Amino acid sequence: MISKMRNIIFIYSIILFFISSNIFPQNSADLQKGLLGYYSFSDNDAADESGNGNNGEIDGVNLEKDVSGERNGSYKWNDEDDKIKIPINISATELPKVTLCAWVYPIRYGELVVISNDDRGGDRKIFSRKWDRKYIWSISDGKGGSIGKTKLEFRKWTFVVATYDEPNKTASIYVDGEKTTGKTRMDMSSDFTLIGASPHGNNDFEALIDEVRIYDRILSKSEINALRELKPKIDNFEKKKKTKIYIPKQNNLIVRAEPSVEASIIGKLSIQDTLKSEIQVPSKGGKWNEWLKIDLAGKVGYVQLSYLNATSIEEENLSDFEKMMKEYTNWSSWKFWVMMILFLTIGLGGSFKFEAIDGFLDKITKSDYEGNLAYFPIVAGFSGFAFAFLILFWQDSIEYYLSDNFTIWPAGYGFGVWLVWIVLAINLVVFLILLFESLTCGSVFHGILRIVIQIVFAFFALYSVFSITIAVILIAFILLVVSILLGGLAVRYVRVR
Repeated sequence: MISKMRNIIFIYSIILFFISSNIFPQNSADLQKGLLGYYSFSDNDAADESGNGNNGEIDGVNLEKDVSGERNGSYKWNDEDDKIKIPINISATELPKVTLCAWVYPIRYGELVVISNDDRGGDRKIFSRKWDRKYIWSISDGKGGSIGKTKLEFRKWTFVVATYDEPNKTASIYVDGEKTTGKTRMDMSSDFTLIGASPHGNNDFEALIDEVRIYDRILSKSEINALRELKPKIDNFEKKKKTKIYIPKQNNLIVRAEPSVEASIIGKLSIQDTLKSEIQVPSKGGKWNEWLKIDLAGKVGYVQLSYLNATSIEEENLSDFEKMMKEYTNWSSWKFWVMMILFLTIGLGGSFKFEAIDGFLDKITKSDYEGNLAYFPIVAGFSGFAFAFLILFWQDSIEYYLSDNFTIWPAGYGFGVWLVWIVLAINLVVFLILLFESLTCGSVFHGILRIVIQIVFAFFALYSVFSITIAVILIAFILLVVSILLGGLAVRYVRVR
């Protein structure tokens, strides 16, 4: 009986294997066939993970999150000189059939290059171009033209694949599975391949590139889909949308059956109620939104917006300290200016009078140290002024650098980031001077106290100068826009008269 059961299980296993191998023929082993180079960038380099040793040479690119949202798993291109060079010749003479694959995340509008061996004339290349007032994904047809018209979506990971079939003089581009095919005529090209650039050069663009693969054969559509499914989790760095809510300003707030003060009352609300509706409607017969449409125990009701406070769940969940900071950092409020002037007075005023503070500390610690001006908070104050301008003009690159991508040497990050790096370096040097000066003042206790006090003064100076500078620049910009508009109206009025 046992022997019979074993035979049945064996036969059943063979049948299952036969069915699975024919119905599901694409597996990870198939995707290794013909793979010349694979670059996942997951090891913070451009190593070839295909096992063929075609390692890439990195030039100027910076690490960024990958297609699945993992830190430092892809590379960012933001300069015309950025590139990764790989020693694979994808020319038609060397590889009559080839497949090029990559995940791409375009950040800024412009014509970008994904993979190319183009030394002029077309050759083999995945790129984007402007067509009919929009950007589209394309591949070179080798004749100076292109194949493909799928619209390029910015700030979205896209899986782009190019297949070149030299014997049949055809090429195809797949954009997230959408296929376009055309005729080709290839000529001589570079004997190496670049990721994020062309051998003859290209324009400046900003994009992330990840999971680059090169095959010496034409992948089928099912194989291309299988490659795409290897990354089921796609992280498009989308900011979470705040959930808008409304909270009644008073108890016994009337809910009416229609958006009219004359409509019948169907219920009342209290200040404890939270309304998640975002449907605003005008009064009956009116034009302007004055009512909020809500669900009241299964009934449709309407509440006047003037009796509701608009907020969000995220804001309501802020701690008391976070709510206080938000209130005091609103430059349109008088509380902001009072707090900033107070911080500025403490930070810079205390710095210029720090000799007196040193004298007081000397009396306590008996360190026999005369003291001097506090340079560190003053430098921090000037840094706040510099940061305000830099953030306003180079916000994206600076936020990118100071977030998860901070490096000691910011090569390739652009002019604004280098200015930030210089400011930070100056602060570090001045702080090291403060440490040396404080730890050699004759008393360790005195030295520690003056370091702590100067750090506090530096925070007040940096924060107040930064906030005031931002506020003043924004106010000046608003006044400039208003003056230009009023000037234009005045000129128009004079011309009419």
